[in-house]
Amino acid sequence: MPTLRRVLRFLVPYWKHIVLSAFCMVMFALLSGALIWMIGPLLKTLFIETTETSALPEATKSAGGIVNSITAFVDGIKYSVQ
Repeated sequence: MPTLRRVLRFLVPYWKHIVLSAFCMVMFALLSGALIWMIGPLLKTLFIETTETSALPEATKSAGGIVNSITAFVDGIKYSVQ
């Protein structure tokens, strides 16, 4: 325990840097989550077939399963956060 106290004494002058870095880490985590949350509707718009004729029907059929699983995962994260 005395070693830890001695190390913490060396960190005291840098407390502003430590607080700033912790704040930046929290912001990065929040914005990364927001990015995943925003990508879900984009993937649905791009790859899931609608009632309109799709320009690439074969590509949407093959990518549809992957996109559905990704958007289901993102929706699960959205509802667990709320």
